[in-house]
Amino acid sequence: LVAQKAKDWDSMRQFGEASGLAPGLLLAGEAALADGDREDAMAYFERVSGGGAEVAARGYLSRLSSDDPIVAGLSEAQDLWALGMRKVAVTSVADLLVRYPESEGDKTDQLLLWAGRAASVRETETASTLLSSTNPEGDQIWRKKATEGIVSCASGDGQRCIRTFDDLEGEAPADGLADARVTAAMLIGASDAQAAKTLAGDYISEGAGR
Repeated sequence: LVAQKAKDWDSMRQFGEASGLAPGLLLAGEAALADGDREDAMAYFERVSGGGAEVAARGYLSRLSSDDPIVAGLSEAQDLWALGMRKVAVTSVADLLVRYPESEGDKTDQLLLWAGRAASVRETETASTLLSSTNPEGDQIWRKKATEGIVSCASGDGQRCIRTFDDLEGEAPADGLADARVTAAMLIGASDAQAAKTLAGDYISEGAGR
C-alpha cells in the first residue's frame, strides 16, 4: 500500500506477488496494468482466487480479453480509479463511455457509475456529459436523478441539490437515497454548511459524521 501511494508500480508488483494472497495479486495486476503491461496484468489477475479480490480480478479479465478496444480501455480507467488516480480516471473515461457498445448490456449502468464518480471528485462537466448520454430504465431513473443532485452540490448549488433529493423521497429506496444525500452533503459542506445539514438530516453513518 505504501508503494501504491508512491505510485511505485515495480515495488507494488514485487510485494503483491510475494504476498501470494488474493489482495496482493490483485494489486500486482493493477500495478502491471498501470505500467501498460496488459499481458502481465492478466497473468496476475488469473491467479487471484477468493473473495472480493477475485470478483474484481474477473471484472478486469472480462474487459481486457475483449476484442473491442473501448471495452478493454475501460479496464484501464477502472485501474486508475482503484489506484487512487481518480481525476485522471474520470477524465480518461469520458470519451470511452459515450462510444461504449450497447451490445455489452451495461452501458447505462457504466455511465451512471462513472458520472457519480466524476461528481464525487468535482469533475462536474464530465459527470454531466456522461449523464446526458444515459437512457435509464427502472431503478436507473432514480439513480440518474440522484447523481444530478450530487452534481448540483459539487457545483455549489445547494438549493437545487436539496430540491432534487426532496423530490426523490418515496421514489428511491431509502438506503440508496440516504447514501446519495450524505455524499452530496460532503461535497457542499465547506461552502454551504446549512445545505449540508439539511441534506444529511438525521442520517447516521460514517459519511454523515464527517
